[in-house]
Amino acid sequence: MVMIDYIARLLPGVLGDENSPLEESHQSGLLEHPHYSRPAEYEGLKVPEILFSGHHAQIESWRREQSLKKTFENRKDMLATAELSDDDKKYLDTLGRKKRIYVALLHYPMKDKEKENVATSITNMDLHDISRSCTTYNVKKYFVVTPLAAQREIASRVIKHWLEGFGATYNVNRKQAFGGTHLKEGLLDVIADIEKEEGERPVVIATTARDSRANIDFDEMSALSEDKPCLIIFGTGWGFTEDVFKMSDRVLKPINGAGDFNHLSVRSAVAIILDRIYRF
Repeated sequence: MVMIDYIARLLPGVLGDENSPLEESHQSGLLEHPHYSRPAEYEGLKVPEILFSGHHAQIESWRREQSLKKTFENRKDMLATAELSDDDKKYLDTLGRKKRIYVALLHYPMKDKEKENVATSITNMDLHDISRSCTTYNVKKYFVVTPLAAQREIASRVIKHWLEGFGATYNVNRKQAFGGTHLKEGLLDVIADIEKEEGERPVVIATTARDSRANIDFDEMSALSEDKPCLIIFGTGWGFTEDVFKMSDRVLKPINGAGDFNHLSVRSAVAIILDRIYRF
């Protein structure tokens, strides 16, 4: 019966309106908006006033929002492939799509090639590119963490150049990117900063290249960040020391590419992970 109904409605003349199939669930990549029939009120339930307005543009806008809301609540996975306009995305933000994500790039305590604990150097590319990625994905703050005062001073001069110096007028996009970048001495300082802003301690989520440590995937991470502030920490050098993992609440699933090579730059890893988390 389902197959007969599905096929028959594609034949001309079976449906009263030949455009009806175009509005059904999945046809547009979203679930269908609600439909109403007479009476206009039944046992206290009313047909929305907008549908009696005769204003076709407003009615279409209402139907689109209802379709987005229904999909968001029941089939959030469909939003990852649906064609969404800027207005669609703004409406989804009002439904709780905003994520409370912070990013920190740690330069200590890290491991070197011989597994010794070391402090790594801040690089110009990591400073610039990760700031740009975090701003693109509306990360609340990007922290660059090192206990070395000289390193923080160098990075501070770079950031100040783009926020207040000649760079602020030369490249306004870079000024915007550095607006959310902050320098901290240690991971505990980062956690304290976020706790002060959010009113609760963030969930600290370490990243890794090894599946054996992972205990949260990208979809779980995405959902968690809508309920609690989440701090994703990235490492430099040859990876985190055990102390860092002990301070973390969860460990994020690694990025698995198409090949066997598994040595992405940290700035590439940040961009890929943020994209996977923010894809609904």
